[in-house]
Amino acid sequence: MESTQNLAQSDNQNQEEQYDHVILSWQPYNGMRHAHLTRKEIYDQRDQKSQIAIVPALMLFMPMTHDVLLPNYPIPNLLDGIIMKPDHSSFKILKVGGNTESGTKSVNIGFVNCSFNYKDMSLCDYCPRNLVKRAILALQQKHNISVKIGYEIEFNVLDMDGKPINKHSGLNLDALLKQSDVLIRISNELNSQGVRVLNMHKESSHGQYEIVLDYDDVLKSIDNYNFAIQVIKQNFQREGKQISLLPRPFENQFCNGLHIHMSIWRDGKNILGDSAGQHLLTVEGQQFMAGILEHSSAINHFLAPSPNSMKRIQSHMCAGTFKIWGLENRDAILRLIQTDSVEGRPTHFELKALDHTANQCFALASVLVAATNGLDKEMKLPQPVNDVPLFIPEDAWQEKGITILPQTYEDRKVAVYSEENKVLLEFFGKPLIDNIFLISDEDFKELDGKSISEQFELLNSKF
Repeated sequence: MESTQNLAQSDNQNQEEQYDHVILSWQPYNGMRHAHLTRKEIYDQRDQKSQIAIVPALMLFMPMTHDVLLPNYPIPNLLDGIIMKPDHSSFKILKVGGNTESGTKSVNIGFVNCSFNYKDMSLCDYCPRNLVKRAILALQQKHNISVKIGYEIEFNVLDMDGKPINKHSGLNLDALLKQSDVLIRISNELNSQGVRVLNMHKESSHGQYEIVLDYDDVLKSIDNYNFAIQVIKQNFQREGKQISLLPRPFENQFCNGLHIHMSIWRDGKNILGDSAGQHLLTVEGQQFMAGILEHSSAINHFLAPSPNSMKRIQSHMCAGTFKIWGLENRDAILRLIQTDSVEGRPTHFELKALDHTANQCFALASVLVAATNGLDKEMKLPQPVNDVPLFIPEDAWQEKGITILPQTYEDRKVAVYSEENKVLLEFFGKPLIDNIFLISDEDFKELDGKSISEQFELLNSKF
C-alpha cells in the first residue's frame, strides 16, 4: 500500500503536468518556428483519423523577411493543403507565461513536433522531418550505422530594449552566478521532460551564455533542441528579458553558433575512434567525416542559410569557416575532439557551422546524406590541419590543403548545383532545392546589403 507521502507526491506531480491545450510545432525552410494551438481533447483524437490541422504547403516555403507569394515555385500546387501529423514521441510539457516580479504563475501547455502528409495520408516528400527520417534510414540500411548528436546552444540575453544584460568575458563567474537562478530553473524544467543538460556557462560575447544538451539519436536531439529553445525563451521572459538566437546580432562580438557533436554507432558500440587507427579513427569514422568534408561547400548553405549567417562565417569567428578538419582546431568545419578520449580513442567530433536560422531537420539530413556518400565511396580524409589558418601565411595554404568555404551567396549556389555535390540533388530532388533557393533569393535581396544592426532589427524577433 502506498504511503500518504507517496500519494501526495504523485498528486502534486499530476497537477504540475495538467494541461488543456497543445502546441503543434514545425519548422519551415526559412528556419523560423511555426505552430497551431489546439485543445487537448482535439489532440487526443489524433489516432482516430481526425484532421487536427491542414496548412497550405506554401507555408513551408516562405521567406524569412516577409510573407509573400512568389512566382514560379518549382514545386507545383503549393496552395493545396497538407495534413499536420503530430509525432507523439516528441510530446513534452512546456511552462508558458508568468512573471517573477509580479508573482504571476506560468501555465502548462502540451508541446509536440509535427511532420506533414498529403491528403491521401502518404508522406509529404518535401516535409523536412520526413527527409531527415529518410536520411537516417538510408544510413542504417546501407551501413548499419546510427548517429548520435548533442547540441551546444549559444544565445545572448538582452533587456527588453535589445541591449545585452552584461559585458562580462567568457566563463566569468559573476556573470554566471547572476543568472544562475534562471539557468537552474531551465535545467530542472528540461530534465523533468527528459532533456538532460550537461553544463551551462557564460560565453564570450556580451550577455552570451551556452547550454549544452546531452547526446541522443538525431531526431530526438532535434526535438529536444526545439523544446529547449522555448524553455529558455519562456524562463528569461519571466525575468523581463529576451534572448537573441541570431548568428551575429552585434558588431565586434563573437557570434551565436549551434555546434553539434556527433558520434557514430553500430550494434550499440561507438565506432568513431581507434587509438591504433590512422588519425585515431576507424575506417568508418574516416569515411563518415570525409563525406561531410567533401560536400561541406554545399551543405554549408543548409547549416548556416541566412544573410545574417554570412556575417558569422568569417575567418576570425571560430565558426568553422575553413574546409579543413583538425584535432581541436576551432576554425575547421570539423573538429576532432581529443580532450575526452577514452583510452586514446576519440568518441565524437564537432560540426561548427550550424546556426539557429537553419531548418534543423533539413540541415541534419544534408549532413547525413554527405556522410553516407563518404561511406559509399570509401572516401579518404586529407591530412589534418591542426593550426589556426589565420596564423599560417596564405601562400602556404595550398600546400596544406586549406581552402575557405564559400563567402558569397552566389558561390554557395554554385557549390550546391555543382557536379561534385550532385548526391544532394539526387537525394532531395532538384525541385525542392530550387524552391529553397527561390526563398533564399528573396531574403538575400532584402537583407544582403544591410548592416548587422539593421539585420538585427528586422530578424531578431523572428527567431
